[in-house]
Amino acid sequence: MTASKMHPAYLAAPLVGYLVYAMFRFSLGVALPQIQAAYTMSDAEAGLMVSVGSISITVFILYGGYLTDRLGVSSSFLLGVILFSLGLVLFAFAWDFWTLTVFLFLAGVGSGILIPAVYSWVGEASASHRGLGIGVTNAFFGVGGFLGSWLTGVLLKAGYYWVLPFHIFAVMGFISAMVCLALRNRLRVGRKNGEDLKGSLGYISLLRSRNLLLLFFGMLASNVAYFNFIVWVPSFLLRLQDFSIAESGVTLAVFSLVGSGGAVCFGYLYGRVKRNLLASALGFASALTMLPIVVLGYSVVEGILLFAVFGFFLYPYWNLQITMAQESVGEESVGRATGLVQSAGLLSSVAGPFLAGLIIEQAGMVMALLATVFLPLMAYGVIVSAWRPTVKG
Repeated sequence: MTASKMHPAYLAAPLVGYLVYAMFRFSLGVALPQIQAAYTMSDAEAGLMVSVGSISITVFILYGGYLTDRLGVSSSFLLGVILFSLGLVLFAFAWDFWTLTVFLFLAGVGSGILIPAVYSWVGEASASHRGLGIGVTNAFFGVGGFLGSWLTGVLLKAGYYWVLPFHIFAVMGFISAMVCLALRNRLRVGRKNGEDLKGSLGYISLLRSRNLLLLFFGMLASNVAYFNFIVWVPSFLLRLQDFSIAESGVTLAVFSLVGSGGAVCFGYLYGRVKRNLLASALGFASALTMLPIVVLGYSVVEGILLFAVFGFFLYPYWNLQITMAQESVGEESVGRATGLVQSAGLLSSVAGPFLAGLIIEQAGMVMALLATVFLPLMAYGVIVSAWRPTVKG
């Protein structure tokens, strides 16, 4: 079956898999205070643990696109989602900080393979509407963040051990793997197994492009802000705003849900205004919207409203920069450019949480969030303003 004739139901496996990945990424921040208590971790150790998980995602996403081309999207996705789900299952057998970190690393390996497989699957299945496909995929990430944050907050408030939500995610991951297996005989997108690849990855040559270099650093800055926020703001709400775990989870969930709407909304506007000015304006708007979240005191209702506005402005940074990257190269390099920008974003999530943890221990939570969220967002706004389209989309 060709991509053009593919039924939308064939997107069930990758989109559910990406949804579960988003649930996991958001829930880790919500569960982090209980994980720290269970293993007597310092803030720096907790940041290190999260960063190690991000290292595996960053490293393996560089090879995930290659595996997708070698194995086909369904086989690559299947490998990624199984490793990801297995890592979550093994959380129950972590007896100390180091073994938990190892299992988190394994989940990250699966995630790194899963992400490019999902984007390749959706892109090939919706070749004539690729922009819409990417927007919908990012919306699934936002919905996953909403569901993961909400579910984890509810379960932890009810007294369940922190491992339970991650086991639920693992079951959902295995279900998406079963759907993938059921479709394999009918799904024909991507290269055939064992087909030789021509050329090299060519990341160094891509970075010689001024536009891609700008987007590389723009994604580094914007994603370090995003990831530090979702990892540390639940602890911030618990410690400094007196939110309960459930209230923290709901607040972060609304941030993600409204953010997915922002991604679709500004993705729609992308082709109707100047691309670089839109992305730059959103960077500055999200930075300024983030300030009252950190420096003011507020009720739960007020916090939910603040987080909703912040998410609406912040979330489009990911899909806008991916689209800008694709417009910076010729048709033959779109896949590599997309992978390069995504890997830059994941690279920033490696050092970010650990750096923020160190700043928290030395200067406090407020200064840490200002330094690792507000300032990077301002830098992102400046960087992407210098981008210029070189290929018409």
